[in-house]
Amino acid sequence: MVVDRPRIERLARDRGNPILAALYSLKDRAQETIASILPEPQAALLTGILLGDESGTPQDVKDDFRATGTSHIIAISGYNFSLLIALVSVPAVRLSCARRSHPGSRAVPNSVP
Repeated sequence: MVVDRPRIERLARDRGNPILAALYSLKDRAQETIASILPEPQAALLTGILLGDESGTPQDVKDDFRATGTSHIIAISGYNFSLLIALVSVPAVRLSCARRSHPGSRAVPNSVP
């Protein structure tokens, strides 16, 4: 089946997990800070090592790392940041889901029914 003119309709907005949003915002700010402090390709390399984002790393730098057998440094270091986000986000998502499943469960002390 081929659709000539597909339509996209936004069903909701700003309904994501606020903790994940804060983590991604932190990562974006870190990338911006690194880019404002260091010139390229150093900024891209540091972003790859600290945050795991290799998208800005020039191909010749990637090739140099591969040729020297040190390309794992960028991948493993970025993996550490991803692992940290995963460790923080899993409990946050569970907590958020638990609160959403019981929206009226906030008890008011000394309330009269």
